[in-house]
Amino acid sequence: MSIITYNHLNGKIIFGRGSIHILEQLIQDMKPYKKALIIDENVSRFHNQLINELSSTINPDLHIELPGGEQTKTIDTVRELWINLYEKEFTRTSVLIAIGGGVIGDLSGFTASTYMRGIKFIYIPTTLLAQADSCIGGKNGVDFKVKNLIGTFYIPTYTIIDPIFITTLPKREFRNGLAEIIKHGIIGSEKILKMLEKNMQEINAQNQLIEKLIRLSIEVKLNIVELDYKESGVRRILNLGHTFGHAIEKISDYKISHGEAVSMGIATAARISKYTLGFTGEKRIINILRNHNLPTEIPYTLDEMEEALLHDKKRWSDKLTLILIREIEEVIPMDIELEELKRVWEAI
Repeated sequence: MSIITYNHLNGKIIFGRGSIHILEQLIQDMKPYKKALIIDENVSRFHNQLINELSSTINPDLHIELPGGEQTKTIDTVRELWINLYEKEFTRTSVLIAIGGGVIGDLSGFTASTYMRGIKFIYIPTTLLAQADSCIGGKNGVDFKVKNLIGTFYIPTYTIIDPIFITTLPKREFRNGLAEIIKHGIIGSEKILKMLEKNMQEINAQNQLIEKLIRLSIEVKLNIVELDYKESGVRRILNLGHTFGHAIEKISDYKISHGEAVSMGIATAARISKYTLGFTGEKRIINILRNHNLPTEIPYTLDEMEEALLHDKKRWSDKLTLILIREIEEVIPMDIELEELKRVWEAI
């Protein structure tokens, strides 16, 4: 597959196997005053030779490795990064380069967007979830009380998506990304869903077919984000599965991963959509999730999730906002009071 470049608001997304090697030229063209390199320590371990080559090529003024888990994504970590940038005399003409999964992307993007009101930012996502979903759209943030409560919208100057990184992903992390790809299929691509149904073994073998799915997923999300960058309208549909998903993550203390929680949320949304909107594809969606070894049953009661649901940052009013499915490629936001949700929950 050749390397493809997408315009993304005021940045560019470069996708394709081998695209990581474009980084050196991009930095030369940018002519930054100083360079910071922030790397997920797991990526550094599994791709040691490649990371060492990149580091020697880039010759960063600041090189930091961080754990990729949700526990890293705090304002305390950001404060340490601010201090490092300040002590190394980074200016607004400097660049921060992040290599890692969604946690490193969120954390680094937030740091870049807030240090001196914004320095240049290059993001290289390394997980399937980050490549197919979270690297697009400019959302950055840290966890505070709930997930991603404090954050900014900030588009990287360049996002480089190289599928070489996903070849070493553990199966569980790979499935995390598939959950978001399935979400994008429901929202905007029957083609994605058919590929997932017909090529289950090939996809789960993490072969090159996944590259096509990543590209299709990128295009679905780009089309939506371009219409609604600040999530004031249509972009809300990208939260399919996330109202329940974020609550599940929180009350499990993040022992249930993001992709697993979103999968449970998507299945629940499909069931509620059948009950409230007459959606006829519920079984199809649940079968696709299960066939890719993703969970479809929430292990908590609605009462156990109530507090987390009420603190969902995506609420616009005193009601909960669920993204429901009329049919494939047609999803809608629906505001619902908690008492009504309880009645629907009992019915399904």
